[in-house]
Amino acid sequence: MVKPILVFALALGISSGWARDTRFLNLSMVHRGDGVLVPGRVNRPDNSLEACLYAWSCDVVPEADIRRTKDGVIIAYHNSTYKRRKIEEYDWAELRDVSIGAAHGTEWDHVRIPLWEGLFAAMKGRPGWKIYMDYKNVPVAQSSELVKRFGLERQVYCHGCNYNLMRQWRQAVPNGLTSYWMYIGSWKQIPFTPERRAEGEAFMRKHFEVAAADNFAQVDVVHFLVQADPSQEDPFCPSSAFLKDAVARLHAAGKVAAGFPWTHGDDPELYRRLWDLGFDCFGTDYPEVMNRVIAELKSR
Repeated sequence: MVKPILVFALALGISSGWARDTRFLNLSMVHRGDGVLVPGRVNRPDNSLEACLYAWSCDVVPEADIRRTKDGVIIAYHNSTYKRRKIEEYDWAELRDVSIGAAHGTEWDHVRIPLWEGLFAAMKGRPGWKIYMDYKNVPVAQSSELVKRFGLERQVYCHGCNYNLMRQWRQAVPNGLTSYWMYIGSWKQIPFTPERRAEGEAFMRKHFEVAAADNFAQVDVVHFLVQADPSQEDPFCPSSAFLKDAVARLHAAGKVAAGFPWTHGDDPELYRRLWDLGFDCFGTDYPEVMNRVIAELKSR
């Protein structure tokens, strides 16, 4: 089956190689649906339908986490634990009344942990609404069956850092979508010393080459979670040279490349510099910042 990105390229008259187009910017991802808590802005609760609706209203794609309770209910929840107990040790009845909105202001107190079934019900019949489903502890057989039941095979991206998971998803959903993400081995800001930058780049390169060895056959989008230090001449780890080469290799295979400034994501210049390296779309914890840059790029 010809992949949709290649169909799009062919529609533009491209028989091989890569046709860059700003419409790929609509595949940009908002982490947990609405990013991080920022004072002074409306902060919608993580993984909530409200957060997803906001991302969809901006013509970008929310990301939400998928977990399973002890009694097999599939929920959208990020953390592996609640009150020091693993999520898979709770029955759904114990979690269904948990407010996930209190930290975001009293206006969100009513927001509860959503079921993926509820997110999918909102998406059904709206083909422009897509979602990155960040994989945690759910059997592929169960999640894929739910996606197929709602007819969302072309709207839900199985999103994870395990390339074998991509392969499993393609086997379960032959016409499904996948999104492979990589980071530099640290979630915290690293010191931008030559040694630490080299270490981070080597970490990401290892995971990138796993997919490259298969010519990226199991993926549609590849997300690079890069760290940044805007004070540096080259603000990225891994280096701009690595990123530019990796994007070119993805494009040669007909794949979409997404750049996510994991640190300093509130700096719009970082998105512009990622665009200049060839990235097709972005990921963010700061949706308003990213959306302003997207609007700017589309207006050029």
